[in-house]
Amino acid sequence: MQYYLYKLDFPNGVHLGADLPGIGVEKVQPTGRADMFFSAFCHALLAQNGREYLEQWLDDYASNPAWLISDLLPYEEDDLYWPRPMFPDRKPLEIRLDEQSLSSSTKKRWKKWNYLPLALWEDYCEGLADGELPETPENLPWHQTLIAKVGKTYSTLSDPYQMGIIYFRENG
Repeated sequence: MQYYLYKLDFPNGVHLGADLPGIGVEKVQPTGRADMFFSAFCHALLAQNGREYLEQWLDDYASNPAWLISDLLPYEEDDLYWPRPMFPDRKPLEIRLDEQSLSSSTKKRWKKWNYLPLALWEDYCEGLADGELPETPENLPWHQTLIAKVGKTYSTLSDPYQMGIIYFRENG
């Protein structure tokens, strides 16, 4: 299978809403789901080429998908970050870590990581790596902040709210 890796750049930050029910626009995450990206791609096709083109493209894609996409995942330079794996068919990580002779601080640091640099992924899967495990979240290549916004209403009252934005470090 042939694949390509595209690194998207968001120099002014990006709002990728958290995938949790009942959460407002203030919650964000450093990843985007594949269906969200596909929807944005379709909206761009619609804006650029019109409804007829989009409908024809979707018909063609449904009968013969020329490409598939994955979720949008964070990166920094050459370090790719993947979601921390879950092992339903194995012992939970906490038990495997307890069976290892890892320090308590290392076990706690592993549990904090929601996204692992690819370089640490294999170590995590093996339940290893007592040593140079970076702290989190200070060393992650992204941070989130809240910005104040004002909703436009038809009344004379403004409707202020906060919206979460993810900022990635340069090259990340």
